[in-house]
Amino acid sequence: MKDLSLIERKLVEYENRVQRLKQLERELNSLNTEGLESEANAIRSKLKDPKKVEEVERDIATLRVKIGEREEWKKTTPGLFDTAQRLATEATRLFEVKDYEKSIGKYQESLRKFIEARSGAEGLKDEGLVKAIEKNIYNVKKSIIAGKNAIGISLSEDAKKTFDRGSYEDAISAYSPYSAL
Repeated sequence: MKDLSLIERKLVEYENRVQRLKQLERELNSLNTEGLESEANAIRSKLKDPKKVEEVERDIATLRVKIGEREEWKKTTPGLFDTAQRLATEATRLFEVKDYEKSIGKYQESLRKFIEARSGAEGLKDEGLVKAIEKNIYNVKKSIIAGKNAIGISLSEDAKKTFDRGSYEDAISAYSPYSAL
């Protein structure tokens, strides 16, 4: 009799686990797993084993967190990208009017925003956006170098003029405010 009651309990427990797996499958199917298909498929493969109910529950909870993060990235990444582009455009305008120091500052700020946006795009697994952002990062880095070169050329020209006038110490000191760049 004990054996029969143990078997009945085990059977009820097994049926409960199977029912819970069915609920978890419905829950998984209701989630927007776009961009997280491999994670969702890994969970689906575990839905066949009633022994893995707890593991599937944990995996679905983790997937929900990733989905939430992805939704946040979707909200912030375009904003970061737009802000970075706006800053780069402003930096270019400053460069064109030969305000190199401010231009470099804006380019550096733009670079930080593009890097944040790239992180978001990578989280979204949007390879096209990642590539577009990386192209912008490359261009901004080139612009920062161009700004530093322009400052160097300008300083060299100023120092040469000062040197030619015989103000040797002034020629040397012309470089000191920019030594940190």
